[in-house]
Amino acid sequence: MNDRNDRKHTEGGIDYDRRNLIRRGCSVVGCWSIPSNGEVVRNPYEFSTNSAISLRQMKVFILTVGLCLLYLRDPIWRRRKVSGTDAFTGVWLVSDSILLFNPEAWQFLTWLGVGCILLTHAMFAVGKCIGAVKWIKSSFKRARRISEQQPYHAFSNILLFYAILPFAIFGVIGTFISTGGFTPLIDGSIAEMRHYLLASELRIPVLYRLCANLIYPSLLIGTFAATRSPKWRHWGRFIAIPMLCSLLYSLSMGGKGCLIISASIVIWTILLNKGVRAARRPFLIILGAVVCFSAFITYTRPDADGAIATLNIYVYGPLVAMPQYLAEHLTIEWYNGGFENLAIVREISNALGATYSRSIDLTTVNIPMPYNMFTCIPEWLGAFGILGTVFLVFFIGVVSGFVDSQDHLKYVMLRVVVYVYLGFLLFADLSFLM
Repeated sequence: MNDRNDRKHTEGGIDYDRRNLIRRGCSVVGCWSIPSNGEVVRNPYEFSTNSAISLRQMKVFILTVGLCLLYLRDPIWRRRKVSGTDAFTGVWLVSDSILLFNPEAWQFLTWLGVGCILLTHAMFAVGKCIGAVKWIKSSFKRARRISEQQPYHAFSNILLFYAILPFAIFGVIGTFISTGGFTPLIDGSIAEMRHYLLASELRIPVLYRLCANLIYPSLLIGTFAATRSPKWRHWGRFIAIPMLCSLLYSLSMGGKGCLIISASIVIWTILLNKGVRAARRPFLIILGAVVCFSAFITYTRPDADGAIATLNIYVYGPLVAMPQYLAEHLTIEWYNGGFENLAIVREISNALGATYSRSIDLTTVNIPMPYNMFTCIPEWLGAFGILGTVFLVFFIGVVSGFVDSQDHLKYVMLRVVVYVYLGFLLFADLSFLM
């Protein structure tokens, strides 16, 4: 009170006099004022580190609540059947739920990343609502009446299955031989072989790769034929043979993507044809097999910090790796026509002599371990820009809403394809990856 020039500050009912603190021999360290008598007094001029922790919690909270609200707009217990919402927003919500139990990874979330995720799912929800409106469905009414007069014939699907399967087996065996057979497994060099494939130092002939991709339609047709049969468990060979091909192909490539996609095809087909109750046991069996194989592949990599811990990161990793990739490696434009990033365009261009590569394969960010799966969002933003990405997500939502509203048998296969594509978007866009 004696020095009127001293500036008073009040926080929580306590008056602070900065000049008097300095006169009494106080030292200011960080956000704390430490007088000479040892008493610690909070300095109101500095921010606390607790504000940074609260910002991390706020980002995770907003992301979780936003995904929950977008999913609860059309929950499965209300419609009693699976839809594109489960395949897209539901899968991302599961990943976010795993992230909640890993607070050390919250620091890698950014506001830009949270906004991109929520905007993507919001535009998908808008497109899905529009895709289910009656005026769109009525345009297909005539085609639906014609197709309803044609009953399902399992024999035609079986013939198609046996026509495609030999080519798929040919491609898988050719790929297996091209990558050295069992030699990488015996020598423990699966990780090195995977790196050589990503760096294009080891190339698989195009014919083998094209034929190997027939695993997916053969598995889809076989699973569909099996699940439409009254005694569908006796038709296990239609599922087992393509799944073994997927396992061998994944082992040849040193990755997990082929097996995960194949497992998704089987699960979604059983869910749509037999319902949730019938899919429980196959789901647990397939999930256990995929987890064991993924743990084995992960354990072969030199930077793996334990198989289970690394698998945990692979579940929630895309959500936190995507914001880091946007900040470190990507310049976002409003619009870009980068169609050369599509896998089919790359293959055709490479066949014609123009070389294009998917550079994102060799790009990693630390979360804290090196990671190279960034969700579909960076690839869309890099290829099509902001406006192109918004339109693409909206269009995907329209397609999903339309196929969800169709109950006829001929749309079941299309729904499985759409759901597998939507579910894998957590890791990457299959049209860029294949």
